[in-house]
Amino acid sequence: MGEYSNKTAQTKKRIKQALLELLDKESINHISTSQIARMAEINRVTLYRHFEDKWDILESIENDFLTQLIEPHSKMRLRIQNENKLQINHPGDELIQFLNVFRENLSVLKVLMNNHGDSDFTNKMLKFLIKLEQLSHPYLELNISITEKELFSYYTISSLIGMVQFWISHPNYTTETMAQFFFKMRLGAIKELSNK
Repeated sequence: MGEYSNKTAQTKKRIKQALLELLDKESINHISTSQIARMAEINRVTLYRHFEDKWDILESIENDFLTQLIEPHSKMRLRIQNENKLQINHPGDELIQFLNVFRENLSVLKVLMNNHGDSDFTNKMLKFLIKLEQLSHPYLELNISITEKELFSYYTISSLIGMVQFWISHPNYTTETMAQFFFKMRLGAIKELSNK
């Protein structure tokens, strides 16, 4: 049974990788399932055994990435919960682990965030990250209205997405450098909002 599930996982991985390679060159609207199957070196029947269509493959790639963010975000939230927010003076391993998910997926994100894939992926990621961000609010001790908390979430996550877009174009920056920048920017906003 284990060997079969391993083979299934490998086949799905090859299909996803094939679509990513094709998306690097052309729009999903111009990619056929036959092209994906050829690139993955499988037949179309095998492709359809695992996915409904090319959009299903793309959604699976997107969800794989977003799911990887949940555990490191939970660790960050736990750190915030257990420490005095204004006494935290360094990004911590938790933020570095969270940003490492982006770092390890820069090539995937480059494809997902370009004009060839799902044009709504960046918005999907924004909404997903805002939901995660809002889970931290009870521990941030922000003395602001609900509307301002929502604005804070959009501000923080839009900044993060902008930073990721910068990182895609400048992959030579380390995770630690990006974590330090993001930490300073976010901490400054939290301190400002906490002093209202």
